[in-house]
Order: sequence, then C-alpha cells, then structure tokens
Amino acid sequence: MTFFAICVYYLILCYYSQIYLWMSQITSAYPPYIEKILIGPSAEKRLIYVLKIFKGVDQPKGALWIDCGIHAREWISPAFCQWLVQHLIDTEDKMITDILNSFEIYVLPVWNVDGYDYTWTTNRFWRKNLAKHKMGQCVGTDLNRNWDAGWGGHGASNNPCSETYGGQYPESEPASLSLYIS
Repeated sequence: MTFFAICVYYLILCYYSQIYLWMSQITSAYPPYIEKILIGPSAEKRLIYVLKIFKGVDQPKGALWIDCGIHAREWISPAFCQWLVQHLIDTEDKMITDILNSFEIYVLPVWNVDGYDYTWTTNRFWRKNLAKHKMGQCVGTDLNRNWDAGWGGHGASNNPCSETYGGQYPESEPASLSLYIS
C-alpha cells in the first residue's frame, strides 16, 4: 500500500501537495469514472482542483457537490473527502451505486489550499485563507463567510483581523469565485 493510499485508508492527515498527488493517482487509476478538474486559483495563486465522479452511461440527472477543507485548521475534513472518494469507487452498496450511475458527484478535498498549507508550516490553528488586504497588517478571509448569500450577516465580522472576517465584499476571494463551474 502506498503512503497516499495509507493517508486515505487510515485517515492519516496529509499535506495538500500529497492530497493533490493522491488526486492524480486516483484519477489515473479510475479514468472512466473520475476526472480531475482545475476550477481556479487561490489568493496566493495555488491551483484548486475538484474531482468529478460519474459511473453512468446516460446523461446525468443532476450533480452533487461536496467540499472539504474550507477552514484551514480542520485537517480531518480533507482526509474525510479522500476517504469518501475511495468509498464511492469501491462500494457495492446498491443505493450508492444508483446515485453514482445517475448523478455527477463533485468532491473538492481542499478548498482553502493557502490556509491549509499555512497550518502545516506556520500556524496550526489558522482558519482563514491568506488574502492580502489593502487595509494593512491583517491577512485572510473566512471563505465560509465570503458568499453572496447573507454576506456580512450573523457570525461574520467586518474587521480584517477577526477569524470570521467575511472579506471586502461578497465573493471577493478567487477561491469563492472558483466554485462556479459549468
């Protein structure tokens, strides 16, 4: 078993570069079912990839979206998404197989790639991305509060030094905009 398979099987936490290597490996191992799609850049210009899983032969009835790693310090989240992808491919459960034959499933293992990497190298408890703000010394936007849906509402802060800073405006972050895939 490779280290990358071990990361998934045992839910061992992996650096984002290891997760990206795993994404390439699983895409190569199951080319008819899994496609790796570049969806955009992060604030620090790292590339963000999503996996599309579909086993059907007919047109899909719709799509399901699953994202992980939105808050950088929640390391179990990307590990879960890796486990889920492998489970979806390996399962013999009829209900799951029916879903895979009818719907495209998009799985984004690490959405906040900048912040996730930062938690491995600099600050284990960092939450936000690493967007630079014109306002000065504080860095980062909470991607979970950067949506154009209730932006600036309950739980969000307009202080760029806060962990729950929602950004300069709705969807101000490249990572937020990257989720609009066709």
